[in-house]
Amino acid sequence: STPVITHDNDDGAIIAWLDPRNAMPGINDPDAFAQRIDANGVTQWTYGGILLPPYIVGQAAPGTQSGVQIVPDGRGGAVVTCGDRGGWSTDISATRVSHDGVKLFSVWVFSDSYSAGDPGKDQFSPLIVHDPFEASPSGPVIAYIENDPSTEWDIYANKVELSDEPPANDTCYVAETLPVDGVGVRGNTGHATIDDAVAPFCGTSIDGPGVWYRTVGDGTTLTATTCNALTDYDTKLNVYCGSCDDLVCVAGNDDQLGGSDPACSISSVPAGANRASTVS
Repeated sequence: STPVITHDNDDGAIIAWLDPRNAMPGINDPDAFAQRIDANGVTQWTYGGILLPPYIVGQAAPGTQSGVQIVPDGRGGAVVTCGDRGGWSTDISATRVSHDGVKLFSVWVFSDSYSAGDPGKDQFSPLIVHDPFEASPSGPVIAYIENDPSTEWDIYANKVELSDEPPANDTCYVAETLPVDGVGVRGNTGHATIDDAVAPFCGTSIDGPGVWYRTVGDGTTLTATTCNALTDYDTKLNVYCGSCDDLVCVAGNDDQLGGSDPACSISSVPAGANRASTVS
């Protein structure tokens, strides 16, 4: 019930919802789950979705979740928050799931539930938004209501840090789109992923952290190059066509004509055709 949806940066979507499948008969005790679907509506994660919330060690299963909300994490995954009665009162939890369905973290955003004798106050009805300014620390902002008997209801907000963030174009799914106008862009590979497990060999090996760019052809010959006075390390280029889940090698280069930086020429790219490239 109460599904919420966001994009996955790859023409698909990530959906979170409440599901009572683990509840005892006759008890309304839903848990929060999530699933990713591709552009054709085919599920991409484990059958039935991923169980999201954290829970107190020693409990057999998470408690009741409510008010599930979702935002993209900017890397092809999502951050999901909800009211979570995993302890002795309702608190606020958040879970980040990667594009591949890996739980990167599942934490209490706020919890004052310490024991049965000190259950704390109830926090509920979270709302989550992406921080468009990427202010440090980077991550979404979550607001929620707290039921305080002494002051009635209060509103609080907290930020969930996405630590050691890779570049925004770290994976093919979130490739930066480059215009076909000859104007260069600046980038960096700090905290980026080594893509040898997801990108096939293409002219040269992938053995260092890389970032991704996407170009739509205009019918002319295109050249991708990192030969520039501002490039301060020995780079590699790999160029592919096709979807991120089915990359086909077009060209690759390590050192052009004996130089330290590569260039790849791609002849007569049809108008509207997609080309993805990684720089490592």
